[in-house]
Amino acid sequence: MKRYRRRPLEIKAVCWMGDNLAELQAFVGDYLRPADPTWLTLEIYNGQDWIPCPVNHWAIQGMAVDFYTCGPEAFKATYDAME
Repeated sequence: MKRYRRRPLEIKAVCWMGDNLAELQAFVGDYLRPADPTWLTLEIYNGQDWIPCPVNHWAIQGMAVDFYTCGPEAFKATYDAME
């Protein structure tokens, strides 16, 4: 079995805090919709399907225009803030 390492890569990301809808909409654009009437859980379109983005989860822009979400623990373990 071969082993692989993730290449260093810069991403753009916004954390959904429950009160920063305008910021998230500006980042994701038309790829965002509410998952429930309270707008606390949102859904982000990743090019194939709508995926949930609960409060405290991150919306991440991939290499292309695609977006995906990441939980807070996984985000902290995977990414470092850049200057």
